[in-house]
Amino acid sequence: MVLGPKLISIEPGQAFDRTQWERISDEIENSVLKGPIRVGREYSFSGRRVTGSWRGKVSGVQILPSPGDFPRVPTDSGDHPFILEFPLMISNLYPLTNHRRLRKHRDLTLLLNILLAGGAKSMGRPTHCWAGTEWVQQWFSPTLDPFITDALSAPAATQLKELEPEEYDKMLGDDGMGLRVPSDLDQSICSYEALSDSHREKFDRAAFWFSTSSRMRAISISAAFAALVSAIESLTAKRECSSIYLSHLWRTDRSSSTRPNEAVQEFPSNVCPWRFARERSRQYVQPPLIPCPRRALGGVGPGDSNHGMDTAGFQRMATV
Repeated sequence: MVLGPKLISIEPGQAFDRTQWERISDEIENSVLKGPIRVGREYSFSGRRVTGSWRGKVSGVQILPSPGDFPRVPTDSGDHPFILEFPLMISNLYPLTNHRRLRKHRDLTLLLNILLAGGAKSMGRPTHCWAGTEWVQQWFSPTLDPFITDALSAPAATQLKELEPEEYDKMLGDDGMGLRVPSDLDQSICSYEALSDSHREKFDRAAFWFSTSSRMRAISISAAFAALVSAIESLTAKRECSSIYLSHLWRTDRSSSTRPNEAVQEFPSNVCPWRFARERSRQYVQPPLIPCPRRALGGVGPGDSNHGMDTAGFQRMATV
C-alpha cells in the first residue's frame, strides 16, 4: 500500500509463494548479508614510484610494489602501478563478490588519492588512441592471479618510509624519492571505514570530485577548478563554500592589484589547497583507532584521477 511518496505496507497477493519467498530470504540472509572475510586484490597507480610495501595493522590494507619483472615507467613522474590488498566480504555468488571487490578497490583508491602525496588512481574504462602511426587500445591488463586470497601477501623486502603527518603535509611536487606514507595512514583508513552512512556519502562524493579535478586539469583549468569547488562543497553545509568563494572574489575585486583571473586562481591556494581536504576530512574521521570489518563490503563513488603532480600542482599550473 502506498500513501503519497511513502510505502506504508506490503501484502501478499494471490500468486504469492511462501516457500519461494523463504528460500529467497534465506539466500539473501546467508549469501548476501553474511559471508567470510577474505583479501581482495587489484592494481592501482601512484604519481610516485612505489619501491616498497606498507601494511595497516588494524585496517588490513596493504600496498605492494609491482613484481620485479614488471614493466616500469622510465621517469619518476608517471602512473606507477602497485598492488592494493584489502579485507573483503565474499559471497558464494561470484558476480556479487567481484562487484564488491571492484567497488571496494575503487573507494580505497579514491581515499588514498586524498591521503597520499602523489595521489592514487584506478584504471578507467578502456579507450582507443593513436600511438605513433597505430590505432591502439589504451588499457592496463597485467596478470593478477588470484584476485582474492585467504590472507595478505608477504610484504616486500623494503618498507615504505613513514613520516609524521605535519612533515608529510609539507611535501609538494615530486622530489624523486618515491612514495612515502603518513604515519597515521592506518588510523585514517580505519576512521573512514567507521564513518556513518551520511558522512561516508559526503566523503565519497568529495573524493570523486577531488579526483575529477586532477583528471580535468590537463583538459581545462576552469573545469578542474569547478570540480575542486564541488569537492569542498560536498564536505560543507549547503552553499557554505559558494559563499566563501563569492566573498573571496568580492574582496579581491576591490583590490586594483589583483586581476579577476588571478582571483580565481588564488582561491584554491588560499582557501582550498590539497591539504584542506585532509584537514576537512578529519572532521569526519575522528573516531579512535578501531577494527573496521563492517566496511569490507565496499562503498560508493566512482572516479579516477590523473596525477602527474600533487593536487597542489593545480595552483602551480594555474599561476605559471
